[in-house]
Amino acid sequence: MLVAASGWLCAQSFPGGSSPSLAFVALVPFLVCARLAPGARAATLFGALWMLLFAWGINDWFAPAVSRYFEKPWSFGFAGFLAVTLLTAAPATVLFARFLRCIGPRPRVLAPFLVAAAWTAGELLRSRVLGDPWGLLGYSQASRPVWLQVADFSGIYGVGFVVAATNAALAELLLLGAAQPRASRASLFVAAPALVVPLLAFVYGSVQLDESPAAAADRRELVVVQGNLDFRQQWRLTSHVANLQRYRDLTQSALADERADLVVWPENAVTFFLDREEALRKSLAGMLGASHAMLLAGGPRVQSLAPQEFRNSAFLLGQDASIVSYYDKQRLLPFGEYRPMHALAFEQSDPGPVREFSPGPPEASLLDAAGLPVGVVICNEALFPDPARERVRAGAQLLVALTNDSWVGQWKYAEQAFEQSVVRAVEERRYLVRASTSGPSAVVDDAGQVLARTRDDSEEVLRHPIQARRELSIYARVGDLFAWCCAAIVAAAWTRLRATVRRLP
Repeated sequence: MLVAASGWLCAQSFPGGSSPSLAFVALVPFLVCARLAPGARAATLFGALWMLLFAWGINDWFAPAVSRYFEKPWSFGFAGFLAVTLLTAAPATVLFARFLRCIGPRPRVLAPFLVAAAWTAGELLRSRVLGDPWGLLGYSQASRPVWLQVADFSGIYGVGFVVAATNAALAELLLLGAAQPRASRASLFVAAPALVVPLLAFVYGSVQLDESPAAAADRRELVVVQGNLDFRQQWRLTSHVANLQRYRDLTQSALADERADLVVWPENAVTFFLDREEALRKSLAGMLGASHAMLLAGGPRVQSLAPQEFRNSAFLLGQDASIVSYYDKQRLLPFGEYRPMHALAFEQSDPGPVREFSPGPPEASLLDAAGLPVGVVICNEALFPDPARERVRAGAQLLVALTNDSWVGQWKYAEQAFEQSVVRAVEERRYLVRASTSGPSAVVDDAGQVLARTRDDSEEVLRHPIQARRELSIYARVGDLFAWCCAAIVAAAWTRLRATVRRLP
């Protein structure tokens, strides 16, 4: 019951819950129970149970969204939730709980650091090996920029380390209190070193946020258009003209009074093959009028017809109706954009002109928007650190995330996806522009502060200036070195604890 309550309480620190502050205490019951687990089977059960309750708490939208997308019963979506959770998320918490059992119930000064390192190693396993970055602990603080600043050298894993270390220190106090009820000095000695971690993170974050912004070397005016089209109508052939007209009208109204350098439409804003439709390209170029703006829009692209191969792309359209450049999505969404197992291939009822995409080439291609190198990530690519990092290392001075939130139809999902993309801005120290089909669309500065955003499920136009940035953050240079160091420390510690494991029942 304590483990289940811990998982559910931790979920309440994410969008849709009570408060991000809960993350700093929610793990404590789970940590104590895992340290006191009577056997390896109990530790395994604790790890799996915690993840199931946590995953349901943040992903209760999953079952109805999958059922709606594939037009299947709710039980189909729930089965998918169980499969995804048990295969891609639970293994990390199971290994984490078994490692905590190896540490044992005896209070130790270094235990909180080992626990935080083990949690970080587990999240590294879940994200990079099992391919599931959703709901990492550090994302619970995405709405609080002061805690995010450590991500510029450690990535999202460093933020999770800070939160996990705080929980581990509190768990250590409980374990010591149970073993030595009157050991107040010993409690301070055991907990104080680990509690320094959140203190240092808070000070570092405060200093970073208080620093004066650098002089504006390159300021651009951006317009983001959020059409909020109905998902089921979006891909129907009879709706193509109406869909395009909505985006045209919103864009023209935004450019009527003020100029802009770049107009951004979300993923799937264009529901036809823009690279094959010259007349429609000329129509879009005419829409830009005398603003001298360029249009960045997401849509399908024909790679080849024999054999048929299509890409999920972002097009940069110039004033002369030419496609200046394009980016093909590299990391595709399983089942939604490609079928990893044809025996389990479920088709949505109205998939549009393309049923399956092919990934783009691995090169980090940039879009040159009138001298501004733009790095594009599409939909789920924004949930992973690597795509954004590759764009920045290739020279991107602005990050743009194009996404389609309409297919889920749940504000909770959209808010979680948005907050995860915010962290990319801090990791790379770049402004990030998010263009969503149904919201939220936003402009985020290089400190993770949301400068402007739209509402969920609304038809809106967002206008805001951005600043180009050229400097590379430490994280952009070294990547997940911090998380890999945590994994190495845990591996070495687990090796030394083998003798203890053998003696445990």
